[in-house]
Amino acid sequence: MCYPFKPYNINNQKYIDIVEVPLKIMDCTLDAYMNLDINRSWEKVKRCIDEAIRVKGVVTILWHNTYFHGEQLEIYEKILSYCKEKNAWMTSCEQMYNWWNKNQMNLNFYNSIILK
Repeated sequence: MCYPFKPYNINNQKYIDIVEVPLKIMDCTLDAYMNLDINRSWEKVKRCIDEAIRVKGVVTILWHNTYFHGEQLEIYEKILSYCKEKNAWMTSCEQMYNWWNKNQMNLNFYNSIILK
């Protein structure tokens, strides 16, 4: 999933008044959990970014400060460079939320896909 959405509470059958932004890429998932080397990590990350571009989705990145060194720093910089090369809008979650909230029809559209 690569679209922000309003979660749906099945208990009261109403949307929750927040916007959920799915996490797509996290440093330790590639490294510690998936045990990928730097090249395989980049292949996975690039595929995620390319797919999000194809469907006009959002890519969120969580990079812990303990990963800002060596090869892990290099892949982070590579992610940012690749996104810049693809003319991505790189922004904060707050700015993305404001844009998404302003374009409320998009949230309703994606929620209708999820819930039907």
